[in-house]
Amino acid sequence: MGTVVNIYDYLLLFVGIVLVNYVYENGYLENDVKTIKQENNPTLRLNTEEISVIDDKFRAIFFIRVLIGVLLTTAYFYLAAFASVKVNAYMFLFVLIALQILYIIYNRVRNLLNLFLILPLSLIRFFGFILPLIPERELGAFITLAVLTYPLSKFFEFSTKERFRKILPWLWNFNIDRFRIIYYLMLTVLLGAGFALKIHQYCRIFFLVSAFYLIYRLVGLLVINNQKILADFGNNFGRDK
Repeated sequence: MGTVVNIYDYLLLFVGIVLVNYVYENGYLENDVKTIKQENNPTLRLNTEEISVIDDKFRAIFFIRVLIGVLLTTAYFYLAAFASVKVNAYMFLFVLIALQILYIIYNRVRNLLNLFLILPLSLIRFFGFILPLIPERELGAFITLAVLTYPLSKFFEFSTKERFRKILPWLWNFNIDRFRIIYYLMLTVLLGAGFALKIHQYCRIFFLVSAFYLIYRLVGLLVINNQKILADFGNNFGRDK
């Protein structure tokens, strides 16, 4: 008889997802209020008034967020004790601390290191809540497949930003849309082969995730191209022509 999933399992996953995104938002908050002061042309997600209000009360806001984070982490440890599967709660705590430290570093440097920090930041953001559920002997395989499925692709996409093109000039002619399709097509084929040959049990789930991304990117590219075609048609054969 298999393991019976209970309510604690669902609550554990929910709190885990909330915590990872909560800590990740700490990095966003600092970036949107503090880091932008050091940039010449920052990306603004808040208006001037919001930035001013948060900046004036930044320490108090961050202190309150830390307290809430501690309460949520305590709840996670409590739920882990009643989960139907083995949960490495201390690993999850390490993941959260690592995420906070990595984002602090990310917000304080503006060089090639930012590009490479995308790998662990993306890994933790999208797979961090799953890591405590993975047996230690399978952790290496899971992380490798997880990195291939999203963080590595994100790394190449992020490398096309203008500030990195000065460091990596070969990226000027890099077609990110074409890259996404080719990348996920190759990855889907490789993971599909791994699943068919039963190389590792995680090949199946990551094959499905990769196939989803491939379809998502294909549909997105078709929509973009369709919009371009409609725009060109309107420009060439519009009513004012």
